[in-house]
Amino acid sequence: GSTLSWRERGLLAWIAPRGIVAAAVIALFSLQLEQKGYTEAVLLVPLTFVIIIGTVVLQSLTAGPLARLLKVAEPGSGGFLIVGANPLARAIAKALSQNDVSVRLTDMLWDNVSRARMAGLQTYYGNPLSEHAEVYLNTAGLGRVLAMTADEHLNELACTRFKGDFGPKRVFALRVGAREKGRKAVSLAGLEAFGEGTNFVELSRRLARGAEIRQTNISEAFSFEQFGINYGERAVPLFAIDPKGRVEVFATEAEVQPKPGWVVLALVDADPDEYKRPAKTEKAEAKAEKLDARTQ
Repeated sequence: GSTLSWRERGLLAWIAPRGIVAAAVIALFSLQLEQKGYTEAVLLVPLTFVIIIGTVVLQSLTAGPLARLLKVAEPGSGGFLIVGANPLARAIAKALSQNDVSVRLTDMLWDNVSRARMAGLQTYYGNPLSEHAEVYLNTAGLGRVLAMTADEHLNELACTRFKGDFGPKRVFALRVGAREKGRKAVSLAGLEAFGEGTNFVELSRRLARGAEIRQTNISEAFSFEQFGINYGERAVPLFAIDPKGRVEVFATEAEVQPKPGWVVLALVDADPDEYKRPAKTEKAEAKAEKLDARTQ
């Protein structure tokens, strides 16, 4: 009568504990058999415990592979819980999802959550710091937090909240705005995401102006240094993914050096020439229409 699928039932049938009943009654059975003259009944107790220990060892060695075979194993903890479902957060989440990285967005604005769901992204609607989130916010497969809302206070609290669960080096926060010149930067509760000087307002503006999150393969012929030379200030490196699918975040306190075989996700500004070409094309078409009109 349970709601378990046949895959989950199969896993439980293999690993569910079954030795406790035998261990509890075997002493009673052996005593009664000895009283009836079965001298070898004394071997039943150690034999039963040997069988129990043997099955525990066998099940522990095979539980993981069987769970993966039945597709009921919990995913690894390499995913991201992104606090915020604004356009910038959605663009980053989509880029990570396309590289098979588990992502879940959380936001208190329904419009942001609705747009994220329409984009096919997993979401949680509500305050990630609430008691409701402690019960209903699914963090399976997630092991890192990326706080990137327009509320600096919320970002700080989110990092502080999840630092105990994920670890201090697995929570990242994106500064909301640029700090004033000559003013010391306020330390964040998490690692400063995407490097010093990068902030939410600037990245959001660049995204609105046509910037895109692009994927670049690093190789012997095209190193990460060459990537920096080619794009310069037009690109803001966000993540680096190694050949095994592990994701590294470019952060102020973290040294990430992508090697050949890695993939770099970066926010890249649109080429200025891309804006010029459409304008020229429109003018040429307008002139052609005028000439056609005169000819007619």
